[in-house]
Amino acid sequence: MLPRSGANNNPVYPNKKPFNRLDIISPPVLKQVYEQNGLDKFLSFKDFQKKLGVVNFSQKRAFLEAEFASKLSKRNLSATDLAELERSYREAEARIDDNIYKIIIRQDSFPPHLADKVLGGIVQAWYEIYRDLESDKLPTSNINSDIEQKMHDNLGQSRLLALDHLSDYVKQLDEFLKQLQEILNNRSLSLPSGEYIGDLQIALQYIKRYQDMLQQMVVDSQSLQSSFDTIYLQSRIQNVQFELDALQSKRQMLLEWFEMVQGRTSGGEKKAHSTEMTSFTIDSTVLNQLADLYRRDAINKIRSDISSESVELGDTIATVSAQLSHYQKMLERIQQQQKQQADVANQELFNSIFNKTLQNTVSLSRKVLEFRKLLTDEYFSSLEFYTPVGGTALFRERTSPYVG
Repeated sequence: MLPRSGANNNPVYPNKKPFNRLDIISPPVLKQVYEQNGLDKFLSFKDFQKKLGVVNFSQKRAFLEAEFASKLSKRNLSATDLAELERSYREAEARIDDNIYKIIIRQDSFPPHLADKVLGGIVQAWYEIYRDLESDKLPTSNINSDIEQKMHDNLGQSRLLALDHLSDYVKQLDEFLKQLQEILNNRSLSLPSGEYIGDLQIALQYIKRYQDMLQQMVVDSQSLQSSFDTIYLQSRIQNVQFELDALQSKRQMLLEWFEMVQGRTSGGEKKAHSTEMTSFTIDSTVLNQLADLYRRDAINKIRSDISSESVELGDTIATVSAQLSHYQKMLERIQQQQKQQADVANQELFNSIFNKTLQNTVSLSRKVLEFRKLLTDEYFSSLEFYTPVGGTALFRERTSPYVG
């Protein structure tokens, strides 16, 4: 059943886009059914399309119209009687559910036994295709199931390397939670454990704090560092600097392009103002006037797009710049330290906190994936606008070569 919306109370898809009965026999739907049933052996796809139609179907409406026609056929009806009959008919008509449709198929070009299969396939294909088309894009999962093993492998090389990779992973979790929060759209949905998405976000913030503390421990204690740390940080600084240079170069090109477009617009403003209040007449200048309007609209659109992209680039540049500064400060701090003796107690404390943080991260990852599945199931269940209630019923019209 499709919900109804709008002033006319018309059927709509779950995302509020209007439903059209011809959606049921749209080309993508019929193409799928045509190929699945091997109908190319009997007729072309174009001919197959011509043999189908969809109409509203309601037995109650048919009875109501027959009753209304019978009453109208009576003689000596006054104007008051006619008005009352029409009012009664309209009230009864408004109570009829028109959300029922009948597929009409002319079945003279392929075996009769295929008609039932084709009709059933059409409504199922329509449902599957339009549910997928009308559904929102749910975030894909890039959360690693073997994150714990990977972190321990990294830890064997460098504590700083392990923490940096864990930080990247936590950023993915953070972004994933934001996408789920957006799709949730203030609805109340919780895990079987009773945790809401806000609880998962709070848990993530605690993980970030422990990450920062562990990273500070490595930077401040030479006994927690390895010979690989300096090489790793120098490599990261080089890569991030390269990324930053590319972003800044792209933004500079956008700014130059914006100035060029702005100059064109400014140069044409006087001409634009001179024609803005001019009434168009059908003469030899009308095409030139229209061309000027379209040109100005196109330039304004380009200018708006450049401005938006420049702002987005500015935000990205700020983030990458902060990341570069972070790596540079860590490298500077490590290089300034004097050689120290190994502090076993400090290493044990680090390993204990790191393992606990990693366990919490793995636990949170499972809950995030569980919440995504819960949200996905809940979301797609709301798209169940068609459910087959039995086999397809075929009615052969005596006066028509159609099967409905």
